Amino acid sequence: MKYSTLVCFVLLLTILSVLKGQVNIYVSDSQGLDTNFGNSTNSPFKTLSKAAATVVSMKNSALTNQTYNILIEEGSYFINSSITLASPSKYNDNTSPVIWKPLNSGKSVKVVGGVPLPASLWSVVTSQNNNWAFNMIPTSSQGKVLQLNLTAVGFSQTQISKLKRNGQYIGSTDSQNELFYRGKVLTLARYPNISPDTLDDNFLKIGAKPGVNNFTFDATNATNRNRWPNEKYPFGFGYWAYDWADGTEDLQSVTPEGVVTLKQSSITYGIVGGQRFFLLNFLSELDQAGEYIILDDMVYLYPPGPLENDDDLVLSVTDQIFTVNAHAHQFHNLNLGMCRGTAIKASNYNYLIVNSCTISNTGNVGLAIGNCLTGCKVTSNTMYELGQGGVSVSGGSRITLTNTDLIVMNNTIFNFSRIGKTYRGAVSLSGCGVKVMHNVLHTASHVAILHSGNNHELSYNEIYNVCTQTGDAGAIYSGRDWTMRGNVIKYNFIHHIRGPGQLGTSCIYLDDQYSSADVYGNVLLECYRAILVGGGRDNGVRNNIFINNTISIHVDNRGYNAPNNSVQLMKNLQNMPYQTEPWASAYPSLVNILNDDPHAPKGNKVVFNLMSGTTSLNIASMVYAKSTVSNNTMNVPMKWFANPSALNFTLIEGNPYENEYFTKIPFNDIGLLKYTPSNVVVPTASNSAIQPTVSARNSTRVSSSFKLDCSLIVTLLLTICISLIFNY
Repeated sequence: MKYSTLVCFVLLLTILSVLKGQVNIYVSDSQGLDTNFGNSTNSPFKTLSKAAATVVSMKNSALTNQTYNILIEEGSYFINSSITLASPSKYNDNTSPVIWKPLNSGKSVKVVGGVPLPASLWSVVTSQNNNWAFNMIPTSSQGKVLQLNLTAVGFSQTQISKLKRNGQYIGSTDSQNELFYRGKVLTLARYPNISPDTLDDNFLKIGAKPGVNNFTFDATNATNRNRWPNEKYPFGFGYWAYDWADGTEDLQSVTPEGVVTLKQSSITYGIVGGQRFFLLNFLSELDQAGEYIILDDMVYLYPPGPLENDDDLVLSVTDQIFTVNAHAHQFHNLNLGMCRGTAIKASNYNYLIVNSCTISNTGNVGLAIGNCLTGCKVTSNTMYELGQGGVSVSGGSRITLTNTDLIVMNNTIFNFSRIGKTYRGAVSLSGCGVKVMHNVLHTASHVAILHSGNNHELSYNEIYNVCTQTGDAGAIYSGRDWTMRGNVIKYNFIHHIRGPGQLGTSCIYLDDQYSSADVYGNVLLECYRAILVGGGRDNGVRNNIFINNTISIHVDNRGYNAPNNSVQLMKNLQNMPYQTEPWASAYPSLVNILNDDPHAPKGNKVVFNLMSGTTSLNIASMVYAKSTVSNNTMNVPMKWFANPSALNFTLIEGNPYENEYFTKIPFNDIGLLKYTPSNVVVPTASNSAIQPTVSARNSTRVSSSFKLDCSLIVTLLLTICISLIFNY
C-alpha cells in the first residue's frame, strides 16, 4: 500500500502543477539526492544537472506549455563540469520558460565552477619532499610555501588546464586553472610584484633595439634572477609593440642578465623598445603572500591568510557554468563564478534573461549571448573580477537590418580585464539594434563599451576610470568601417579617462573612418580627448557638454594619411548589400560612397556643444571645408552647473544656453535606474512577466486548449491513482 500511496501522491502533485500552469523542481546540495523525485522540499534533487535533465524529460512528455521553476536551496554548489541545458523536442519556446532562482527570496545561492581544496590536502614544501621546488623558491619564502599534487587528490589530466598564450592579437580563450582564496582570485607569481595596496600591475621596460623574438631589459635589481634559467614554463605579459595590443607569451628562456627569448619565432606586431612587460608564471618569484603557480599537476601557494574552512581555497575547473542550448531560460538572483570560461554562455537561442545575478571571477567573459533575435535581457546584475570582459552580446541581422530587442540595462560591471587587458569591454556588442542603457561601468585597463554593427543605442551609461593602462584607446570605441551606421551614443556621463600610454585616451573614439554615429547629449569630464572622430563621415557631434578635457573635440582627415586602412574598409563595405534595399533607403549617403571621395571627412556636423574649463579643439582644416563646425560655445562658467563638486552637471534654471538649438540633457537620469521608464519592461520572476502575450482574437482558443489538455491529464492521472489503490 505504501508504494501505491506514494505514486498517487506524486501524481496528484503533478495534477496540481498542471492546473496552476507551474512545475516546481527543488534542488538542495545539503539535503538532496538525485534519486529523489525533486518535486518538493522534502524530496529535492542534489544537483543542478539533474534538475536540468528533468526539465527536458518533462517537456518532452508534457501535453501543454507550463512554467518550470528550478527552486534552489541556499548554499554553495561546486561543479567540476558545465551544466548543459539541453534542447527539448517540445515546448522549446517562451510559452514554457525555465526559471532558475533561489528557493527563498534573499537567500544566497552560489554556483561555483570549481572544486574546494581543503587545508588537509596541502603540505609545506621542504627539501626532503620536493628538493627541486624548494631550491627554486626564493630564500625568503622557504618554509612558507605550500604544495598540492592535483593528480594525487583525484584530478584527471583533462581537468588540469595550463597557462597558454592569450591577448588582443590571439583572441579570447578560456583561462588556465585559477586559484581563489575566500572568493578572491590570487596572483600568478611574477616579477615585478603587483603593488600590494592597489593591486596594480608593475612593469619592466624592453631595452633598445630588440630582435624579432628576443629583447633585453635591466635585471640588476632582481634578487632571484639566478634561478630564472631553471623555470619550467616561463611566460611574459606585455604591450610588446602598442599600448592597445596586449599579449601573454610563452618564453623559451630568460637569462640572469636580462635576455628574454620568446618561443614564437615572431609575434603579430613585433617587439618595440621602451614598451612595458612583466615576467609571469615564475616559481622563482613566488615571494609574496597571495601568489601561486601551477606546474604540471603541482600547485604551489604562498597563502594569503589562514586556511580555516574547507572551501577557503577553490580551484577553477569548468569552462562554462551554464551552457545554454535551449530557448527561454531565465536566471534570477544567483551568484555565479570561479570558472575558467564564462558563467552563462548561449548562442542562437532566444528569450534568455539574466536578472539580478552576481557574476564574478570568470576566466573569460562573464556572460556571452550570441545571435539572439528576440527576448534576451541582461538586467540589474553585478559583475566584477572578470578575466576577459563583462557581457558579450550579439543579435539581429545586419544583412536585412532586422533589429534585435536584446537589451543590457541597469548593470554594474567593474574590474573586467584581469587576464586579457585590451579590447575586452564591460559590454561588447555586435549585430543590429542592441540597446546598452543605464549601466555603470568602471575600473579596467582598456575599453568599456566595444561596439560594431548597426542601429545600436548606447545611452544613459556612467563610465569612469577605464583605459587605465593603455593608450590610443577609448571608453566607448569602434572603428574602421563605413557601414556600421545608424548608431546612437546619447546621454552618457563619461569621466576621468586619462591613460598613461601612447597617444592618449578618449571618452568616445570613432576610429579609422568610422561613420554616421549620432553623438549627442553626453557629459564628458576630465578626459584627455573627449570625442575623437578619426577621419570618418556623416558623424553628428552635437548638444554635448565638455568639462576640463585636454582636448574636447578632435576631428582629423586620416583617411588620406592611412592607406593601409583602405583594405579593411573596402572589405567591410563589400560584405554588406549597401546599394540594395533596405540599405539604400536606410543609409542613402552610403550608396555612392566610392564615387564621392570616400576617404574625405565629409558630412560631419560638430555643432551646438558647450565647453567649460581648460580645453581646446583639434579639428583639421579639411574638416572645416568638407563638414560643418559651428555654434560651439567655449568658456561656459561653472556657476551654471547644479553641483560640480558632487559631479552633478545639470544646467540650472535660467541658464543662457538651453534653447531651441541646445536641448536639456537629463543628467539626473544617467546611471543606474532610479525608476522604471514607461517604455521599458524590466523582467522579473513573476508569472505575469514571463507569460507570452496573447492577442484578444486568440485568447479564447488558447484558454480552451489549455483547459482541454488539463482535463485529459487530470482524468488520466486520477484513473491511474484509483487503479493502483484498488488493485493493491
